[in-house]
Amino acid sequence: MGNMCSGDSDAGTDMSLHRRKRKGAGVGHHHDDDIDRIEEDRHYINPFQSNENRNGHKTFTWPDGSVYTGNWEDNLFHGHGEFKHANGDRFEGNFVYGKAEGKGTYTHQDGNVYEGDWRNDLQHGRGRETKPDGSVYNGEFYMGKKHGQGVYEWADGSKYDGSWRDNMKDGYGIYTWSDGSYYKGSFSENKMHGKGFFDWCNGKTYEGDFYNDKKQGIGIFRWPKGVRYVGGWFENEKHGIGSIYLNDKERRGEWQNGKRVRWLDDDEDMDDYQID
Repeated sequence: MGNMCSGDSDAGTDMSLHRRKRKGAGVGHHHDDDIDRIEEDRHYINPFQSNENRNGHKTFTWPDGSVYTGNWEDNLFHGHGEFKHANGDRFEGNFVYGKAEGKGTYTHQDGNVYEGDWRNDLQHGRGRETKPDGSVYNGEFYMGKKHGQGVYEWADGSKYDGSWRDNMKDGYGIYTWSDGSYYKGSFSENKMHGKGFFDWCNGKTYEGDFYNDKKQGIGIFRWPKGVRYVGGWFENEKHGIGSIYLNDKERRGEWQNGKRVRWLDDDEDMDDYQID
């Protein structure tokens, strides 16, 4: 990114966050935004087609190469055990009657790892998810999804610390870019939405309303040299009635899509100051 700030502009500000589209579900394939569920097929349901009871510590190998080593009770995984999938995925932890429950670690063949709490075969409670690129999430999970309070740190140094809902940034949070720019405020479905404060690495700031990741509503934009604009915004552009303040002087005007249409007063002292 060089010396440029994230969205180094008061208008067309690139305030997009790290987002990843969900991929299709499937055993052995981790979702970028979805949390993997342990497979609930023959590996976790009674695998035996006979009347033989499996109890105690034993190893069983399936025709496809999958292997379970650990404790059994009435033909179900129960207690501590390790299940190795044929595709290279591996789970080690506690089972309760055939399902992951309590503490456990799921390691995908591609390097994605989840360590933490499980309930009914789903990540549930507190856990740590590490991606192959070094990105890490530490926080709360609910029924297999990031949900509650958590911190996500990306490999490039960006970071989100705040509230999550259904695998999305939602509620109050602080997002910091790798260049030092940051946003703190309200999020909705991964986007800055509601009241918030954005601080660019070059000293510019905006405080006010956001809508769908953009400055929209009423807000205050400040430049490092002491000038500020207070007024309406629409899709990241000054829009509607607003005022420019400079050295305790105010000049009111009207803007449309970032362009000043007219001044609403006669303060000629500010005519030469071009803010837009």
